[in-house]
Amino acid sequence: MAGKARVHELAKELGVTSKQVLSKLQDMGEYVKSPSSTVEAPVARKLRESMAGGANGAAKPTSRGGRRPSAAPAPAAPAAAAPSRTGARAGAPLGPASAIPVGGGVIYEKAKVVVTQPTAGVYKGFDATCTHQKCLLADVQGGTINCACHGAKYSITDGSVVKPPATEPLPPRKVTVAGGNVSLT
Repeated sequence: MAGKARVHELAKELGVTSKQVLSKLQDMGEYVKSPSSTVEAPVARKLRESMAGGANGAAKPTSRGGRRPSAAPAPAAPAAAAPSRTGARAGAPLGPASAIPVGGGVIYEKAKVVVTQPTAGVYKGFDATCTHQKCLLADVQGGTINCACHGAKYSITDGSVVKPPATEPLPPRKVTVAGGNVSLT
């Protein structure tokens, strides 16, 4: 198609719905009022290229009318290597030891425990509830276990308070590593 093209004609040509074409045009920063609206040739060419998936054609849109005309994106990687999160009973497996970085840690929310690895092969367990106002701890970064509620920080080595407002250390929790997995004991 040379020159201007109507949205519904582009949709038919690309094998998608007019709604998908309108959505893609909006994503490209183009304002188009309706399926019968015309699109200038350079915009139509860019649209064809982006919706055809470029040279390899791998991102051909579906005809289901979804907002994304290209193939579904891969799921985002979890923040901390996706350890399993199970109950807090003794002997409960928490997840693979390999998910716990040296100099960091992982918070197992359901078990309400945080497991750190301050140095290679040394694992420490602590209660994952902030001693200041009982918020669940948020993350382990920069050598500290951090609470997002009021900014308290605890040492990954011994659970001691590194930054107030907390004044009490995190209670220790016994953890063991066996067969490459971390468990509460």
